[in-house]
Parts: sequence; structure tokens; C-alpha cells
Amino acid sequence: QLASTGSFDVVLLDIMLPGLSGYPGEPPTQRQLADQAGTDTMMTSQVVRKLADRGLLARADDPADARAKRLQVTPAGLELVAKALKDVEAADAEFFSATDDSFLDALARLGP
Repeated sequence: QLASTGSFDVVLLDIMLPGLSGYPGEPPTQRQLADQAGTDTMMTSQVVRKLADRGLLARADDPADARAKRLQVTPAGLELVAKALKDVEAADAEFFSATDDSFLDALARLGP
């Protein structure tokens, strides 16, 4: 089901969303996102560019630093993630509908 949502884009957005939402006030820069994610700045830049080309992220010039770009998830990016979450929830419901309570209890005991 995730194929209908562009699963690669969803995975990338899912990885980046915590970093994009973790900055109060102004949106993070690509460098801040890379630092928070623990990823290489060049790789982060390439991923951000791909997501921006697909309209899922917006990159804006930083008024304080001409070299920096500020990042925000676009409405299309949020919509894609929401659709993917619905697909994942539906797949989970279908998978777990065939299990009994003892299986679910065993999973719950595993903990985080």
C-alpha cells in the first residue's frame, strides 16, 4: 500500500520530520537538520533537494546567512505523511486482525 504514497519519499520525510519540528521559532537550516539527524551535510542537502523538487519540502533563504537555507514541510509533504500513516494503520489492523489476544499480550510484554 505504501507504493501508492511514494514510499521512498515517505521514509525520507519520516526520518526528517522530527528534526524539522524540533526548532521553536524559525525553521531549521539544512546544517541544523543534518546535525540533529547525525547525517553528513552533503547527503542531507541531496535528500532535501530531492524532497523539495517533489514539492514536499520548501527551502527558503536565511535572511541572516546568505549561504544557509531554512526548511519547512509543505502542505503536500504533510498530506503525503498523513496518507502513509493511514496506509500503515490499515496494514497493521489487517495483520493483527488474524491474531489472538495471547499474541498481542506477548507483544505488549516486550516493551519499548
